[in-house]
Amino acid sequence: MLFFSKEFHFFKKAKKIKNLRNINTQNMASDIAKEIMLINSFVTGWNSGRSNIFSIKHPICYQCRARSSWFSAYHSSMLIMSGASLNMALFVPSLIALTSFLFIFFMISFLLSESKFLPFVSLFMILTMGGFGFMSWFSAKGRRDMNADYVYNNGFSNSCWLHPILLYLIPHRNIPFILYSFSSILAIFIKMKKPSPNEYIAIGILAAFTAPMQHQGFFSILIYLISYFAILFFNERNNRNLMKVIWKSLQKMIIAFVVVVFIPLMNYRKTGMDLSWIRFELLWNEQIQNGYYFPLLVLWFQNLGFYPFLALFVLWFFLEKKQLLLYLATLPGFIIGNIILFQQINYHSIFFFYTTWILFGCILVPIALKKISFSFKNEETQGVFLALSIIFISTTSASSLLGLKKQWNYDQKIWYEAEEKVADFIIKNTKKSDIFLAPDSIFNPVTTLAGRTSFKTHPRTNLEMNYIWFYYRDEVAKLVKNPESDILPMITYILQHDRQHYEEHLNKTAIGENGPWKLVFAYESYQLFKRVPSH
Repeated sequence: MLFFSKEFHFFKKAKKIKNLRNINTQNMASDIAKEIMLINSFVTGWNSGRSNIFSIKHPICYQCRARSSWFSAYHSSMLIMSGASLNMALFVPSLIALTSFLFIFFMISFLLSESKFLPFVSLFMILTMGGFGFMSWFSAKGRRDMNADYVYNNGFSNSCWLHPILLYLIPHRNIPFILYSFSSILAIFIKMKKPSPNEYIAIGILAAFTAPMQHQGFFSILIYLISYFAILFFNERNNRNLMKVIWKSLQKMIIAFVVVVFIPLMNYRKTGMDLSWIRFELLWNEQIQNGYYFPLLVLWFQNLGFYPFLALFVLWFFLEKKQLLLYLATLPGFIIGNIILFQQINYHSIFFFYTTWILFGCILVPIALKKISFSFKNEETQGVFLALSIIFISTTSASSLLGLKKQWNYDQKIWYEAEEKVADFIIKNTKKSDIFLAPDSIFNPVTTLAGRTSFKTHPRTNLEMNYIWFYYRDEVAKLVKNPESDILPMITYILQHDRQHYEEHLNKTAIGENGPWKLVFAYESYQLFKRVPSH
């Protein structure tokens, strides 16, 4: 209920999302802005009215294609075009997806634990997973830092993990759909007594549907399924009849997967603006550079405290055969995720690990803790281990809860009336295909509110989304200094803001009746210039 009240308060607080519940100006607000940007691209921008589903453009930069993360935005845009407000379009799909995920997650935990209490513990863990960042609260600096959430930012440094509610589940609206899909796959495996073609087809479709949602989660599920069936075939290698049944069902699953995933994967094609988003790199490189002796252990201790040690080394001894088979399939994904990164920003690895390893671990860890506690006949010993289990779960969740409390009433406006006025003019007076040179901000009205394409945006934002941020820097500088030139002819409008760097402003000699750029709109500190074709 705490989570849903936060989610509801988050969206209901603001009129037209002018105020956002915010954990960190650089993270949560910007992630919500990216979501709104994609929604508006389907409503009033480049993607609206287009029939080509093989090439969904991202308004964040020129020639950028939305590989994933457009699924929820597309459905929200349909709600808006049906008459819903932006608030409603953001809130309703998220609530439905979250409710569905938490319900099926609870059901899986109940099926595996056969307990009425442990599923609530699992729910608590999946929503509040964090490390020992709460320890910085005992320092004055840690308490004063308004951006501290004690999971990603502890007031002193940043970890490689995001706050599960404030920086993961709420701002990244595709995440609940991903988690629901994998939970459904787990539920099918758990309930399935023998291989069934229909159930395997359902698994293939569920896995394929995650491709347009988020590529890290998609690859995490794909690696899990490959690992699971490899382990299953090895485990049943002496049972030829069962192997034949599994193989026939698996073939149908693969066909269903390929048919459904084909269209979303077309948007994974490179456009020339893509950074390498699958690359060999150690996740613990930063710990190596800082001189730690056991950098991998330090990394995961900083991220999640003692949870990784229990989940990786202790859990196995307390699992039943079917639980062991299902959980063992998460291990290859964990190993791969530590040596292969599916993004440019390390802390976005949470998208890969949370989907499979964390989700299933949060179900099995409480079961293991209960078995450990009751494996002793002496009641006093049972009480000691039960107390240790409570301490373990408390320390795993304390940072997240403390950060949630700290940020509960921390507002961050991401746009004002001026941005709405500019966006309204752009929507009514420019073409959907026009390319803008806009201020280097994720919150500029061109992309966020009008859904139009910006030639470039803030370098950090491009890097987070695996787009090249350094192309055309020299060309843009030349265009601003010599606006009368025909360089970068695809740019038809330039939006300037008084707070931009001086060197980003158009040369005043290019503006006027005879100049190549004409002032077509001005409001407060914004000026919009249109390129005048040379005769």
